[in-house]
Amino acid sequence: MKKLILLLAIAGFFMQAQAQKLVAKDVPTAVTAAFYKANPTIKDVEWSKNGINYVAGYDAEKAEISITYDASGKLINTKMKIVTSALPAPVMEYVKTNYKEDEVKKAFKITDED
Repeated sequence: MKKLILLLAIAGFFMQAQAQKLVAKDVPTAVTAAFYKANPTIKDVEWSKNGINYVAGYDAEKAEISITYDASGKLINTKMKIVTSALPAPVMEYVKTNYKEDEVKKAFKITDED
């Protein structure tokens, strides 16, 4: 489980690094409709494309959030930036044990469609 959380965080970082920015009109209607149906109060959204998927990024209550959809509007995952002090103790223990010379600078909570 610990390895899975770390792996998901690393994968999320690389997914964001490869994203290309889009204007809203270039995002499929099914995607924007799914986003606004689930988030009707969000107004300032930055759209990007990551591979074949579309990502809506926004700030909410001091948290950076990105939601990934496929082209049909199906939710793939949600990623929320969290403070490193909010990481569970076992995760920090794993990092300190296996990555002694490194420190955690960023952390994300990633929830997939399942």
